[in-house]
Amino acid sequence: MLYKNKFFDVSVSHKLDEKISILKQYLSHSHLTHEILFFISGNCEYIVGNKKYLLKPYDMLFIPAGTFHHITHLSSARYERVVIQFSPKDLPIILDEIIGKKTEYRNIKGTRVVNLFEKIDDTTSRFSDLSLQYMYKNLIGLLLMEFCKLDEIADNGIKTSPKLTQILYYISSNLDRYLGPDEICKEFYISKSALYKLFTENLNISLMKYIRVKKITIAEQYINEGMLPNQVYEKCGFNDYCTFYRAYKNILGEAPSNKSRKKTKEISNDKNN
Repeated sequence: MLYKNKFFDVSVSHKLDEKISILKQYLSHSHLTHEILFFISGNCEYIVGNKKYLLKPYDMLFIPAGTFHHITHLSSARYERVVIQFSPKDLPIILDEIIGKKTEYRNIKGTRVVNLFEKIDDTTSRFSDLSLQYMYKNLIGLLLMEFCKLDEIADNGIKTSPKLTQILYYISSNLDRYLGPDEICKEFYISKSALYKLFTENLNISLMKYIRVKKITIAEQYINEGMLPNQVYEKCGFNDYCTFYRAYKNILGEAPSNKSRKKTKEISNDKNN
């Protein structure tokens, strides 16, 4: 680890692992934040949603909030990367319309985007605390603007399974109600064992955990917008508040009511300033 700086709504780290164990299994996961991965060196595949990327030096991925992803190392070669996570609310509206909803891939070698990553490294060594947080947010905005200006969209992602692509779209379109394996199997003429295998082999996560995390990600967005938890659970397709409460706390580590109180306090403070 060269450095890691984490603030409330932005995290920037430059990581270096000299030797990797190819036997280690990395679970598929998602974040409430957008993520930027700048790949510097290594030998690995990066699975994002239903696509698999064989990464090359200077590859950059933009991964939207709530998108499942994990890495598979193909050798023990040293693995170096810069990882940036930031709140969706900090993505300018004009950029949100372009890249806010889907994974984007570019190779940025020889572009101004590389210079901005170097600027982030330099800024990290010269600033601290609130100044560093402010500088990060400005540099991330500039970085994404330059990223979007690149003419060629070099999406070399290989779809892991056409059937899985259809199922993931179906799940995303029906998160406002209960959704279980029986319905999905009936809709796509697939057995339960084959359905479960699609998720564990391609996404490295179980079907129902995938659905729960997607629902809780949306629930978190609603709460951040000021909606009360006892209103949110129905909009996210939970049958009762207790089930929603357990899922929320298990995934995010705190009760939804705690998050709601914090948000109410933030709104109150904004009104007083």
